[in-house]
Formats: sequence, structure tokens, C-alpha cells
Amino acid sequence: MTDAAVRLKIAVRALAQLTCRSGDIHFRYEDSTLSQEGIDVQKRLQRDRPETYQREAPVKHLWRDGDIELELGGRADGFDPVQGLVEEFKATRNDPARLFDHAGSVHFGQLRLYAALLALDHPQRQQWQLRLLYCHPDTETVTAFEEQASDVALADFLRRCCQRLGSSLRALHAHRTRRDAHLCKLQFPFATFRPSQRALSADVYRTVRDGGALLFEAPTGSGKTLSALFPALIAMGQGCTDRVVFLSSRTTGQSAAETAVSRLDVGAVTRRVTVTAKSKICFMPEPVCDPTVCEYARGYYDRSEAAVAELLEAGAMDRGAIEAIARAHRVCPFELSLDAAVWADIVICDYNYVFDPIVRLKRLAGITDDRIALLIDEAHQLADRVREALSTTFERSLIARARSQLPADSVKPAAGLERRFTALRRELVRTRGIDRDAFECVIPRPDALLRAAQTLLEALTERTDERLTDSAVTELLFGLWRLVRVAEWFDKERFAVFLRGNGSEIQLDIRCLDPSLAIAETLKDYRAHVRFSATVSPFALTGRSHGQPDARTLRLPSPFPEDHLGVFVVPDVSTLYRHRSDSLPRLLSVIECMVAARSGNYLVALPSFDYLDRVADAFAARHPEQRIVRQSRAMPDAQRAAFIDAFRDGGAPVLGFAVLGGAFTESIDLPGDALIGIAVVGIGLPPPSLERNELARRFGVHGRLLAYQQPAMTRVVQAAGRLIRSDSDRGVVCLIDGRFLSHEFRDYLPRHWPVVRTPSNRLESALQAFWSASRA
Repeated sequence: MTDAAVRLKIAVRALAQLTCRSGDIHFRYEDSTLSQEGIDVQKRLQRDRPETYQREAPVKHLWRDGDIELELGGRADGFDPVQGLVEEFKATRNDPARLFDHAGSVHFGQLRLYAALLALDHPQRQQWQLRLLYCHPDTETVTAFEEQASDVALADFLRRCCQRLGSSLRALHAHRTRRDAHLCKLQFPFATFRPSQRALSADVYRTVRDGGALLFEAPTGSGKTLSALFPALIAMGQGCTDRVVFLSSRTTGQSAAETAVSRLDVGAVTRRVTVTAKSKICFMPEPVCDPTVCEYARGYYDRSEAAVAELLEAGAMDRGAIEAIARAHRVCPFELSLDAAVWADIVICDYNYVFDPIVRLKRLAGITDDRIALLIDEAHQLADRVREALSTTFERSLIARARSQLPADSVKPAAGLERRFTALRRELVRTRGIDRDAFECVIPRPDALLRAAQTLLEALTERTDERLTDSAVTELLFGLWRLVRVAEWFDKERFAVFLRGNGSEIQLDIRCLDPSLAIAETLKDYRAHVRFSATVSPFALTGRSHGQPDARTLRLPSPFPEDHLGVFVVPDVSTLYRHRSDSLPRLLSVIECMVAARSGNYLVALPSFDYLDRVADAFAARHPEQRIVRQSRAMPDAQRAAFIDAFRDGGAPVLGFAVLGGAFTESIDLPGDALIGIAVVGIGLPPPSLERNELARRFGVHGRLLAYQQPAMTRVVQAAGRLIRSDSDRGVVCLIDGRFLSHEFRDYLPRHWPVVRTPSNRLESALQAFWSASRA
């Protein structure tokens, strides 16, 4: 055993990726083959090699430089000690010449490293032949790139790669030593903990320290984010974990995490990066990573090292810092944030970067196989987000929109895919008697159609001319790529396939209905994970949908005085669709009563935009003097900001209308007088659909709860959570629908809510009594 400060076991391939990459970012040259395809074509091509040829030749070497020790290992695809030949096979359906231009630096770097290690084991040979082979997995066509290298040159290449990585590891070790010395003494940023917050922090600390799983529910405004981050960082300082990854499904949640880190005042000793979605941070009109059209993708790897180093010096790597440094170095801001995440202590990002197999960040694990504590905010959204990540929709019209811009050799496979859609519909009309122009049904996996999609994808990915930058062709290319990938994950127990028709349009949906296995498998990669939300009840149902039925659970009481919140269920206003016209006058009276009880800002949450418009229009007609803001479909960012600002500007009292589950009923803060009352109109059950019914069927006794009731009541509780955010806040919640009192829905309401059954004719007096008591 040595006294090295840093010991790292690393594969040759990983060393090459870290130290040899140069040139451009290019979306077309991502892997287009499966690993098994590469293994199979390699075996076939190696059949005729001489007897002296060794397949999968093992290599191993211990490299030391002062306080750094690297244990290198791997297997060279092919090695002939007699000829002094080392081969590396890469299966690809891309154009080999262009692929070599894009990725050859890494591929040849990997080959040189294998050769260098083999040369150490065979010191009698001074000259080596290196051969990189790009192989088409279907045609077995081979394109070779070769070079001759001396043992001295190979040894020098190995030394330079190891020294480059060693230098980075030495700097990382020094940084973590300083970081941990500070974090182990970290103090809570406020004079006191809120009630139950200390106990919660202790539970989170023990989970991160010991490794494991925790699911906790805490009311909105109780300090969940800080209660998770503070103990996780203490555990980091004590050497129990190397990094913290904070996941949120909304930008507001990520902003809350940034604020919490700032309050902990660890900016001088920690590196924190926030990963912003590519579509939002990209400098180009469309986020197409193609060096022929994007100067920030062109030559990225030649300039990124200096950009990453400067960004890491900033410490707090938020969107503004990332964009400024990316522009200064002319590099892609999104890719820069991902490269910085390798070296960051705290990574704040969306669920997708952990749970979506297509955009999952392998770099989150860092280069030292870090022990990571995963903090998952808004955990009530996790199952739905993973379902979406594992699903895809492909419309036949994608092909038609791109047809005029398709390369000549892609036209025939495109027509073949269109014919497969038509044939599938024709078969369903014949066997099931469906209406050919308007239908939806569950079907078996359409293997013939998927093979046609694979053929078209291969034809497009083999093309390299600039016509593929056309937006319609790019949309088709990504649609095909996702369709083929999702089809690879399909199994009939967890997935279902839906086919829908509307006139000439035919839509294929491959949907993941049960994401529990995928979630559980992903969470295994992390030392500890803590999931939290204001709405994850009932725990048994959430545990089942997350694949974590045995995880420890914790429910926190409200930290706020119970008499600061009034919850009134108004049972005599029916919100059922068939009753909405008749009940509208009474509904308006209930809203008027709530608003008149005390002057201030109020929010009305409704289950659909149509219902929202109907109620808002009627209220505005009756009260033209009332200041009203309303949510609309596809609301631009500026209008969203204006909606929220209306509650905070201190002007005339405002009445807002928003949809349940939308941007204004989850993840926003409206403390104090910004909001003093909310009316939730109806349960908001999702409308019946083929997909939800299939989901309900798959989950048996839990099916209807999971498909309909839990998502509806989660939206209700989340909306009400906008109200009480601090000890001084007071407010009322009017739940307008008698079903809120029934057992099947009442159990979803927080236990600390003082729910009172209040018919509409008694609401005025009940509200006056609440506000009178609050002023006392």
C-alpha cells in the first residue's frame, strides 16, 4: 500500500475520453448501434485472424506520480504479439470518414493507450502497428485508419495522458480537502430551527451518512429544501459522500435550491452548478449541435478546457455565469455546464439528467466514481416524469413535412415507413372494425413498422450533407431516434403501445405505464437518496410507483399555527361537467363571498382552461371593477412573470384564475399579503382516457388510485400550498365540491388541515369568524 493522496481505478476508455478529446460537438455522431451489435460484428470479423491473434487482450498498469496513483485496466479488442498489431473495433452506421473527423481523437487515443500498455509488457518490440476499424454491423463493411508508432512514442503518450489526468485529480483533492474542512463545521443559517425541522435534518443526515433511502412529506413553506441540503453538506464535509445532486422538475425548485446554498454561505469553498435545459440556454435559434451551423459546437473540445477552468473558479455556476464564460470562450453553454458538473460539489438539475436514459448524464458520477447523495424535490412528480422519459410519440406527418428536403437515398425508406403506418391501420380496420378516420386502440408492438423506422434512421444518419440541418428533417431524425430507442426498452409488462388516427394522421405512442423498475434501478447507482414533497401521501402508493416499497418514510406536521389556516369544504356546488351551467351562479356567489370577507389577493384554481374561461368571463361581467389576471394556454414567459407580479406589486387587490397542476398552482411562493385565499373548484380528476384506463388495469387494486385520484388530489393540495408560507401568514382555502368530504378523497388532504364542512349559505359567517379570530 502506498501513501498516495489520490488512488483511482480507471478504464483505458475513460482515460482516453478525459484526456484525448478534441474537435467538434456533433449530434449526428452519437452512438447509433447497440453494444451487442458491436460485439457480434467484431467476432465475425476476427474469425479469419491468425492463430497468434488474441481477442480481448487484457491490459493492466499501475502509474504513479508523487501523491497520485492510477490503476489502469481494460481489454484491447485485438492483439497480435508476433506482428506487433493492436486493433480497436468501433461498430457504427455513420459515415466512417466523418465519424473519424468527429471522434477519431478519442478512438485513436484509446487505441494508443492499449498499445502503450501492451508495449510495456513486451519490451523486446520497438515498433507497433495500430489499426482503428469502423465496422457497419449489418453489411460488415470495414473502414480502417492505421499508424505506426514506436514504443518510446507510445510510452510518452501514456505519460502525458496520465499526467494530464493526475494534475486534475491533484487539484480536485486539494479543493475537496479545503471544502470538507469548512463543511464539517457548517452552521444552520438561522437562529433557530422551525418545529420538526431539526429532527428532519437529523433523519436526512443519517440517510446520507449511512447510505439508504428516505421519503418524507412536509407542508409547503416548512423549509424542505434547506432541511435536505444542510445535513447533506455536513455529511459531505465529514467524508460520508463526495457530491450532492439536487433534482427538481421545475425552474422554481432549482432556484429554491440555489437560494438555500447561498444562505448556507458555502460559495467560497464549494462548486455549485445549475444545469439549464439545452433549449433554454442554447445561443442558436434552434439547439442543433452541428458544427456546420453552430460556431459554439465547432471546435468545442479545443477550447473547453480553459472555459471549464474559468467557470470552476467562479464557484457559483448559475446560468448567467455559464453564458458569460461560454460566450467569452465561444463554446456551447449547455455542454460547458455538463463538463463543469464533473468537477462540481453540488449539481442542481432536472429529473431528466438522472432518470431519462437518452439524456442521462454519465458525467454526474464524476471521474472518481463518486459517492453521490441524491436529493429529489417535488417527488410527487417523479413517477410521471419517468413515465414520460421512457415513452415516445411518433406521428406519420413528420415524414410528410420532411419529404421535400430528404436526401435522395432516404426517400425510399421514408415511403416504406409511411406504407407501414397505412398497412397497420388497414389491418386494424379489417380485424377490429375500427373507424379508419377516427380511432384509438391498444396494439401489440408493431415490429414491422419499427424495422422500417430503423431503416430510415440508418439512411439519415449515414448522410452528412448540410440538408440534414433543415428543421423538418432534424425533427424527423430525432423522432426516429427516440422511437427506436424507446422500442428497445419495451416489455409487455411495463409498456403499452397505442395507435391513434385522425383523418390522414396516424400517431404511434409507446408508453411506459409502470416506471417503478426503472426508478429503482437508477436509484441503485447512488449512495443515498432522499425524496420529498408536500404531497406524497399515501406513502404505500408512492413507494409502489417509485419501486421503493420498503424505504423509510417520515411525515412532518405543519410548523405554522393551526388557526392561521381556514379550510372550508363547500359541498352544495356541483362541479361535475354536466352540472356546470346550472351551478355557475352559485359558484360565482361563493367566490364573491370569499373575496368580500377580507380585502386582499385571491386565486381561483379550476380543472381546465375551458372551465376557467367560463368562470372568469362571468365573474368579470358581474364585477368590472375587480382587477383580474388569468392563465392562458401556451403563456409566454413575460406573461407568466406579469401574472405573478400582479400578486406582489402592492397595487389594487387582484383575483387570479389558474388551472390546477399548472405553473401558478405549484412551485411558486406568494407569502404574506401576496395571497390570502384560494378557491379550488372541483376535484380535477383527469379526464378518462385509453392510456389512464390501461394504467389503472395494470396496477390492479391500486390502479384507479394511481391513474386518477392521486394526481387529482396532489394538484389540489399543491395549489393550496401557495397560501401559508411563514409564521405570520394567514389565509383561507375553499374546497368547492362535496366529494372532498368523501372517504376516497378526504384521505389525501393533509392531516393538519382544519377541514370544516360549510354549505354555501353559511360560508359568509364562517369566513367572517375566521378573519375576526385571526385579527384577535
